[in-house]
Amino acid sequence: MSTDAQKDELELVRSGDNTVLKDLYRKHRSPFLQWAKRKYAEADAADIYQQAFTIFYFNVKDGKFKGMTSSIKTYIFAIGKNLLNKFVQERK
Repeated sequence: MSTDAQKDELELVRSGDNTVLKDLYRKHRSPFLQWAKRKYAEADAADIYQQAFTIFYFNVKDGKFKGMTSSIKTYIFAIGKNLLNKFVQERK
C-alpha cells in the first residue's frame, strides 16, 4: 500500500470512519493470529490482538501514530509483540 493510501486510511480512522476501522481490524487479524499462534495459545493471541488493535486505534485518534515510520501492519504487530512479551512475563 502506498504511503498516501495509508495516510488516507489513518485520517479516516481519526475522523471516526468505522468502516475503515473494521476493514483494518479484519485485514490484520488473521496474519497476526497466524504469527502469534506459533508460540501462544489461539485464545491468548486473539485477546492480545484485540488489545493491540485498541491501542492502535487510540494512538491514531490521539495523533501518536501518523504512519510516517512504519506500516499499519508493522505498528499493530509491534504493539502485539510487546503485549505478548508482557503477558509471558506476568505468567512467570
